[in-house]
Amino acid sequence: MFHKEFDILVQNRLSSCSGILCNKDKEYSSADDRLHNFKKAGRFKDQDPIQALDGMWLKHRVSIDDMVERMIADPLYVPDRELVTDKLGDNINYTLLLEGLIEDRRNELEGL
Repeated sequence: MFHKEFDILVQNRLSSCSGILCNKDKEYSSADDRLHNFKKAGRFKDQDPIQALDGMWLKHRVSIDDMVERMIADPLYVPDRELVTDKLGDNINYTLLLEGLIEDRRNELEGL
């Protein structure tokens, strides 16, 4: 892949991730806390919000691992673009959400 093609791929992926995170904001957060669902899910399961996020994220990581294993087993297999977009985009988004939870914890601890 040429450098310019890769740069476009990165720009498109980051733009897609940003759009999804901003649109899902209305669906998955409260009016005052973007990370509300992870905190509430953690309370439901008596877990830290990071554990709740990790559990939700795990299904995406398993799907990616399955995709990789299939590509290794069958060198002629290429997953369709929609699958790649969904799974890799979700993985990037969960990484960003984890960073949000980490920064949220840092802010809470610094405020003590």
